[in-house]
Formats: sequence, C-alpha cells, structure tokens
Amino acid sequence: MEPTSNHDLHGATVLVRSTLDTAKPPTAMRGSVLVERGDGGRERVRVVIQHPPMFDKPAHQTIFELDEVAVAVLRQSAVEDSYTFTVDQPLDPMPAGSRLGPG
Repeated sequence: MEPTSNHDLHGATVLVRSTLDTAKPPTAMRGSVLVERGDGGRERVRVVIQHPPMFDKPAHQTIFELDEVAVAVLRQSAVEDSYTFTVDQPLDPMPAGSRLGPG
C-alpha cells in the first residue's frame, strides 16, 4: 500500500497556539504548512512561523516538525482551508536581545 501524500496541506494557514501561554485572552501566531520530500523520499511536514524583525530581535523562524499523529490532529482541526495546531513549547523560543551573527 502506498503512503498517503500530505501535499494538499502545503501552504495551508495554521493558527498555532502554545499550552505554555498564560495570557488572558490567549494568544496565537499565524503559521504555514510546509511539505517537502526529505531523505529517502519520505515526506516532511512542518509548521513554520515567520517572525519579522522587531526592536531587539532579527527576523527568524520557528519550525515545528510533525509526525503522523500530529498530521492527523492537524487535519482534524480543519475549518474551511485553515487549521489549528497546539504545541507544548514557546511559539518564539528566541529571547529578546538575541542576535544572529556578529552584532
């Protein structure tokens, strides 16, 4: 049996939430699904959040690698062409004042 392709998810919009968020009301960030062929031809499904440059942070990305179970959970969250995904880590792990490269 041939594995199911997840290419239909590529480019989809995802509302990404964190279980660590204590803000009232809760916050979330917009991400996108990236589906690529990895080593050995296996599909890699990732949720990518693009962080723009801010006062004390350079532009950067937060990437969440999804396994088969996480992809199934993502698919179940579908509302029209958008999805919701919850992670157990910070949405932006780069602390304020971080620098990429020489500063």
